[in-house]
Amino acid sequence: MRLFTSGYCTSNQKIVNPKKPFKTVSFNALWGLFNITDIGWVMFDTGYSRHFFTSTQSFPDIIYRLATPVFITEHQEAKQILKRIGISPNEIKYIIISHFHADHIAGLKDFENAQFICSEDALNQVLHTNGFNAVKKGILKKLLPYNFLNRVNTIEKIADTVQCDAFGLEYFYFFNQTLLRLVKLPGHARGQLGFIYKKNEIQYFYATDAAWDKDAFLANILPSKIVKLFIDSYQDLAKTQAKLRAYQQANPDVVTLFTHCANSLKYVEHV
Repeated sequence: MRLFTSGYCTSNQKIVNPKKPFKTVSFNALWGLFNITDIGWVMFDTGYSRHFFTSTQSFPDIIYRLATPVFITEHQEAKQILKRIGISPNEIKYIIISHFHADHIAGLKDFENAQFICSEDALNQVLHTNGFNAVKKGILKKLLPYNFLNRVNTIEKIADTVQCDAFGLEYFYFFNQTLLRLVKLPGHARGQLGFIYKKNEIQYFYATDAAWDKDAFLANILPSKIVKLFIDSYQDLAKTQAKLRAYQQANPDVVTLFTHCANSLKYVEHV
């Protein structure tokens, strides 16, 4: 597992943690890279790319750009980072899409040979939500490659095994390997996925946008209810966080990471 970041947006930290004062902060767009035996290079999300700007020039998509100012340069894009570490974008075999918000999928068009994996719930929503209703849910359909439907599959269809633990978390094992497994984390986005990965005897739980701030998460402080305007389900978000806290308490040695938490940046490579 290698973590990188491609671009960021800005917003107010009080939305993430109502206990904190008003302050504009950066929310970095992390993504992951794996080299899976007998499969090859697999990405988890893509972060932002400059496709975000070309996809948000007209109404209603421009609302997304105005609501969350985005900052990304060519040098920071995932395809350029991969080139600097010796990997061609054409070598990426699969991209696992945690959910369809722009900070997670804006680079999909840069990987022409990649197949896509997402949850069934997320795929159904992106296929059947359009116009303003799509933007309201954080979906910019112009970011999807023209042949997206021919390249996408769901984890429910390709999983080798599906398990549910004592905390109610659902795991998907796939590609005939056990080091990496996907976890369904609904709430912030429909059918959102995270992953659990073991590296050097340390187990990492990358819980994407199930929470934005680890301190708030551990203290059971939910984000401001204003997020109801754009997330999928505030109720499901609260339920998912409760499951994750129970998991963390039972597994204190597991390193839990969230996409936009400043604490996660210490695990990010800068190349």
